[in-house]
Amino acid sequence: MSIAKVDLHDALKKYFGFNKFKGLQEGVVKSILEGNHTFVIMLLEVVNRFVTNYQL
Repeated sequence: MSIAKVDLHDALKKYFGFNKFKGLQEGVVKSILEGNHTFVIMLLEVVNRFVTNYQL
């Protein structure tokens, strides 16, 4: 998939409801779309201890 064919910010808004990427997220997504092997460890901010985060 070519990055030129995908507007990352439009996809972010459409599928997740966010207007901008946080931290290094955009670079990670671009790396994956460029076909690079990408390994990422990111810490999650704890906003509410009763919210469960699922990773797909």
